[in-house]
Amino acid sequence: MKSLFLNDAVGNTHDIVFEDGILKTVSDEDYIKQKVKTLLLSIEGDFFLNTNIGLPYFDVFFVKNPDLDVIKQAVSDEVLNNDVLIKLGVTNLQFRRVNIDERKRKLSVDILIYTENSSYGVNI
Repeated sequence: MKSLFLNDAVGNTHDIVFEDGILKTVSDEDYIKQKVKTLLLSIEGDFFLNTNIGLPYFDVFFVKNPDLDVIKQAVSDEVLNNDVLIKLGVTNLQFRRVNIDERKRKLSVDILIYTENSSYGVNI
């Protein structure tokens, strides 16, 4: 599959990218990684065509003393039950790191996505 490339440089807003006047695209491994990252940055209910897509940020993440096990379960459910990722061959995921920096109010997640043929690291 092919998709538009979304700039994921640190501090970027995931805008589409043009190179020499041509719209940049991604495919294969980069498409899977971008799809997972976009999915995990989506808030449940925000996408008007499918309000089930996205993570329950307001119920699970943006709460006082968030539970890392509940966060991991929400991430796993979202990735492993996504129709597009299933069609792309995503079979499992492994958490390499989940960290909450309470002082900076920042959550970072580092996961390994497994497909039938390979594995890919994804960070948010």
